[in-house]
Amino acid sequence: MNIVQMKQDLDNKETPKTSELESKIEETSLIMEDVLQSSKKKVKVERRIKFPINYEDLDSGKKLKSVLVSKIMDSEARLKYDQVLMTLGGGFSFDTFPQAQKTRFQCIARIIAQLESADQWVLEKAGEDLDFCFAIASKLVEHENRYFRYYNEENGSEKKQPRFSIDFPEFEEV
Repeated sequence: MNIVQMKQDLDNKETPKTSELESKIEETSLIMEDVLQSSKKKVKVERRIKFPINYEDLDSGKKLKSVLVSKIMDSEARLKYDQVLMTLGGGFSFDTFPQAQKTRFQCIARIIAQLESADQWVLEKAGEDLDFCFAIASKLVEHENRYFRYYNEENGSEKKQPRFSIDFPEFEEV
């Protein structure tokens, strides 16, 4: 394009009035302020959530689907989690198992204790397919983390306020 022609076009073009520009700037400022305020809000994660899963069965070639329900573990479910770990350990000390085995046990225990309901195929496949087992368990852990910590991706670098405090004055240094 010809630079001279470009200059002439710009010179002939009507420029917006100052009041119109100020109005646009103010409108944009208000929008930005709303965005900033909404990003500071804590994201509330429900105690019970549903999430869909898909799985391709390598043996049959079928595409399996289900909707799982994750429920944040209460004290009873945490005891169930511990019982599953003990059962999987077969009476041996949990600490004596290799790390990979302990991780698998923890994933299976979490799936059993935290899922409110699961199709039989989900439990069977989680027991035999490590990747599937780890993927489900990691989503369950993420649900728990977000529930208790009011996770907010946009403000991940912000210092989070503690959910509780424990004051023990007898142990404070003078």
